[in-house]
Amino acid sequence: MVKTTRETPSPSALLPLNQPQPLRVEAPDGWPVAVHVPHTARHQISSAVTSVEDIWRVEEEWWRDAPIVRTYFEVLLDTGRRMTLFFDHASTSWYWQRHA
Repeated sequence: MVKTTRETPSPSALLPLNQPQPLRVEAPDGWPVAVHVPHTARHQISSAVTSVEDIWRVEEEWWRDAPIVRTYFEVLLDTGRRMTLFFDHASTSWYWQRHA
């Protein structure tokens, strides 16, 4: 059994789960055709996108100074791996959304 200390954890003790990771994606027309997945600190594995299985757009918090506007793509790579990517329209960057 875990003993409860009743102490509030420090902010550094809390780690966010499934944080999106920046990712290099080739998308000449806004549609992903290749993904460069980080393999080690110095190397990436490049994979072609064989199909886009699903696509959806999220627009949230439109009333704030920095609304969230993202286009998500669930893709199948030539390795057989399935990934969820999104393009963040505010930062004009691609991310990989991991799922637990």
